[in-house]
Amino acid sequence: MRKLNPIGPGVIVSVRETPSRMVEVAPDATPGVTGEQCRAGRRLLGWSLAHFAHVAGLNTWAVGRFERGETIPRPEVLAAITGALEAAGVELTADGARPSRP
Repeated sequence: MRKLNPIGPGVIVSVRETPSRMVEVAPDATPGVTGEQCRAGRRLLGWSLAHFAHVAGLNTWAVGRFERGETIPRPEVLAAITGALEAAGVELTADGARPSRP
């Protein structure tokens, strides 16, 4: 059995490809937004989960699982979440989110 090296604390990776098709992930690859920040930003805007998912162009179920810490989305999904929050005037902070300064 092959030894797996973690890519970060608390990160679980499922590999279903053959070894010739696997892509190496940088050890310092971390999401740009957390589920807690996503939820804080969405609530700051007064948006429902369904409305936020629609604005971000994502599935409601996927955003909800991310906010609850059940999944770590692909980088393009994280970019959509971050982009939707920033476009709506939310700045992500270490402890959540706040309105962007003008």
